[in-house]
Amino acid sequence: DRAEQVRKNINYYFIDDLDKLDDVIREIKNNVKSNDLVVIDLIDDFWESAQTKFLVDGSKRMGLSMIDFLILTNKEKDKIGGLSFDKWIFIKKFDNTLIHNLVITPPCDVVACCSSKDVDVAKIFSKKDADKSYELSKYEEIGSKPAGQPLLKTKFNTIVYIGEKRDGKRYFIVMGDRGFMKSKDKIEYDSNFYKSFNELRKWQTSLMMNFMK
Repeated sequence: DRAEQVRKNINYYFIDDLDKLDDVIREIKNNVKSNDLVVIDLIDDFWESAQTKFLVDGSKRMGLSMIDFLILTNKEKDKIGGLSFDKWIFIKKFDNTLIHNLVITPPCDVVACCSSKDVDVAKIFSKKDADKSYELSKYEEIGSKPAGQPLLKTKFNTIVYIGEKRDGKRYFIVMGDRGFMKSKDKIEYDSNFYKSFNELRKWQTSLMMNFMK
C-alpha cells in the first residue's frame, strides 16, 4: 500500500563493469544513512564475475582468445581452479572490496541474496578433504549451502534459507545466527519474510532473556 512512496526512496546500482566498483561503493557509503538498507543481489554471482573479469582482461592484454588464455594458465604449476595463486589475488581484490565495505564494516543494515548449492553434489568433490566434509555436514539437514566464495557464509551475522513447498507456501529456515537461537524448523510466511523473521527474533530473544532470569 506504500509502494509508490517507498519506490521514491530506492536507489539502484547495476554493476556491469567491475572497474566501476570502487566508485559505486564510495557513492553508496557517502549517501547511505544508518537507518537505510543495502541489498546485494546476487552476491554469489559477484564471485563468478570477478573470475570472468580476470580471464577477459588477461586474454585481451595478451592478445589471445579466452580459450587460448585458459590453456596457457593451465600449464602453470600450483593452480587453484585452473588459475595460479597470484591470479586469485587479483580476483579476491574485487570480492574483498565488496565484502569489506558493505559486509564486514557495513554503513547500515545489509541483506545479501545468493543461490543455494546442493550439498550432496558438493560432497562428491570433497571426499578427501576432511575440513570441507565437516563444513558440509552442517548443512546436511537442509540439503543446501550458500553458493559463491567458500567463506561467504562466515561473513554475515545470519544465514537464512528461503524455500517453497509443493503447495506453493513459502517458508524459511534459520541456518545460522550469531545473535539468537537457531531454528531448523520450516517457518511459513505470507508475503513479508522480513516481518516474520523479526517476529521470530523477538520471540526467541525474549525466551533467552526469560531463561537467563
